[in-house]
Amino acid sequence: MKYQKPPLTFKEQCEILQSRGLIITDDSVAIEALQNINYYRLSAYFPPFQIQKDLFNPGTTLDDILSLYEFDRQLCY
Repeated sequence: MKYQKPPLTFKEQCEILQSRGLIITDDSVAIEALQNINYYRLSAYFPPFQIQKDLFNPGTTLDDILSLYEFDRQLCY
């Protein structure tokens, strides 16, 4: 099976999140998070911070999402 959609770079993923209203103050932190966690897994934490799919609530930061992710991760250990 050949995939029709080419993979995005971490920088491109970061830009998509910003275009959807997510505040990212440090691109290097965002890229590191995307490398370590991955976009798909991190996207499970988006809904509480979204007005609608692909549109974040005003003022939502990547730190908000990473804090929720880290809280959830700590519950498992």
